Amino acid sequence: MPPGTAHRAVVRSGDTAYRRFVFWLSESFCETLRAELPDYLFLFDRARRREEYVLPTDPLEFNSLRGKLFAILEELHTDRFGRDVQIGLGVRDLLLTLGRMVWQRNGARARRETVSSFQAIVGYIAEHLEGDLSLDALSRELFLSKFYIAHLIRENTGMSLHQYIVKKRLSACCEAMQGGESIGACCARLGFSDYSGFYRAFVKEYGLSPSAYLRERVFTAAANERPEGK
Repeated sequence: MPPGTAHRAVVRSGDTAYRRFVFWLSESFCETLRAELPDYLFLFDRARRREEYVLPTDPLEFNSLRGKLFAILEELHTDRFGRDVQIGLGVRDLLLTLGRMVWQRNGARARRETVSSFQAIVGYIAEHLEGDLSLDALSRELFLSKFYIAHLIRENTGMSLHQYIVKKRLSACCEAMQGGESIGACCARLGFSDYSGFYRAFVKEYGLSPSAYLRERVFTAAANERPEGK
């Protein structure tokens, strides 16, 4: 349950004993886990996106999860050597087990969902290269968590979100310059805050200054249009 989400227990029968274990993780600890491995929070991110907070289990799954939880609770009440490390390992094991249960149960759908989310992200970026493409803006417009967006871009492109956006904006600048737009105009229009930053990024990407790149492209185009033998 994400912070601030109202919820309650529904007891279907008074004939069965009811026990409730509250397993609470702070947001700061969750971000520590995410920095280590986003897979730890797969279940949390999925629940937040889909607003699905109940995970039914069969008796075998339930007993396995309860055993892992009891092991963490037991460790919390000891002062054995390596106690804190063991608790951390137990928490990570529990979260990965929960995430794996959901993934295996909904594997094909989850893979389609991931691909669909990635396509939505890159499609939005391609259509809004002139606008605000900050993580906050993308999260707000696409209804996806900032961390999930960054993870999908990194996983599918091998680049950070910033690197991916800069690459796409530079490519759009090249097309605009070849179409007759001035270097300064396309630089400003496509989200580069200052020319020096644009210049450095351009040289890093293409190995040439914007003007040298444009001259080379114009020369190549002219050579290709020249009649044979001339």
